[in-house]
Amino acid sequence: MDAESIVGRVRQRQAESETPAPVVPVPIYPRAAMAVGALGDLLDRATSTGLPDAMVGGAGLGVGATCVMHARLLPNPDYPSWVERPGLWVPLIAPRSGGKSPALRIARTPLDDVEEAAYQMWRREIEDWEAAPKKARPARPARPRWTVDDVTIEMFMRVMDTTGGRCAAAVDELRTHLAGMGRYRTGGDGGDRARWLSIWDGAAVSYDRVGSDISIRVSAPVAPIVGGIQPQYVALLGDDEDGARARWLPHYSPGTVTATPTPPAAGWEAWVQKAARLSQAREWHLDTGTDRAWRAAVARWADIERRTDTSAAVAGAASKADRQALRVALVLAELVTPGGEGPIPPEAMTGAVALVDYTISVWEVLGGTAETLATSRREETLINVADRLAGWIAERGGRVTRRDIGRAKPCGIRKAAQLDEVLAEYRALFPCTVREETPEGGGTRTTVVYAPRDPRVSLSISPDPDGVDSVDTEGR
Repeated sequence: MDAESIVGRVRQRQAESETPAPVVPVPIYPRAAMAVGALGDLLDRATSTGLPDAMVGGAGLGVGATCVMHARLLPNPDYPSWVERPGLWVPLIAPRSGGKSPALRIARTPLDDVEEAAYQMWRREIEDWEAAPKKARPARPARPRWTVDDVTIEMFMRVMDTTGGRCAAAVDELRTHLAGMGRYRTGGDGGDRARWLSIWDGAAVSYDRVGSDISIRVSAPVAPIVGGIQPQYVALLGDDEDGARARWLPHYSPGTVTATPTPPAAGWEAWVQKAARLSQAREWHLDTGTDRAWRAAVARWADIERRTDTSAAVAGAASKADRQALRVALVLAELVTPGGEGPIPPEAMTGAVALVDYTISVWEVLGGTAETLATSRREETLINVADRLAGWIAERGGRVTRRDIGRAKPCGIRKAAQLDEVLAEYRALFPCTVREETPEGGGTRTTVVYAPRDPRVSLSISPDPDGVDSVDTEGR
């Protein structure tokens, strides 16, 4: 959530209560604790170009989890059935030009190279297979895959059926793909969402397509997901009530950046090239020290969950914090020693606890589904149109009147009633940007709409009983 959105939340809360709610400070990404192994090299190189620590660290964590899907952690030797795998879901939350895509691009470029080389080798194997006599052909070679671009349950299940239950997604625009995860599926399989929850849990999941011969069962799925999303779409990550939102590890940066393109660090590139090609299963465990550190953190997170003043979003995140920390520690251990086994290094557990603390604090800032934008199809459409309108206004100098919008009819806005709804959503998304102004030469007051973060609009807000923002402006 950017600064304007935070101020907007405060103003709304002030209107609902005589006791103003304080603005929660934006959490600081725990860079020192997370600069473990190859991830430290990635952070040093990418952030030196101007990218935010949180975007680079989150991208590295997601790509790192993708590279080590064959690893697993046994937290308690007395319960051998309890296994944690690196199925981390990492949303990179930032506004437009916030560094989401560049950070992900730097992190995943070495993995793209690995996948491309594997794909070309597989194509040659397929050519040889097709050239062989049909009666002499062995089984058709399976394509080696790490990631997919189509985040639907059917695609994931199809790929996991050929990869031993492993499939990841690293996408620039996570919002586009959340619908594919069954969130807004109409007329489709209502079990998709439940399957995704089971996939995160690592529980066995089945998929049968009616009217076809598709029948798939994955006993131990591992499905890391990493991608960018803007703050106003955070509600798309799921509901507090069913625990969907708590499964995400949000990395948040509220500002915009200008970054210099750069290739990945040599250490990160070498690690990805090695880790992604390791296909053998390996097993990690906690020793006395890391177990003690983890249990102390778990007790603290349980206290947060039980507090009566804890929001639903934070309580949900705290309820999953024990497992999230183990999964992060597993990835960090592999970042230190790719393909290793044995006790989790102390620095990996330290980084994992610090990161989970950070993500809980991010949920405190962003709020839960009761505090963020509603997720009905109609309201999602309004959000999308308002967001497109912001871009249209920015292209025209950052300031237009309601009459300008009515005449141009941008973004599919054809009627006055539609414009009323879109402007109401626009004000909710971008506080202080819709206001009534009197022309400098006098005349009738008119509605003026500014692009978000337009330099002519400050964040000095005074409540207006008529429901119209009254702000200090400069340089009109």
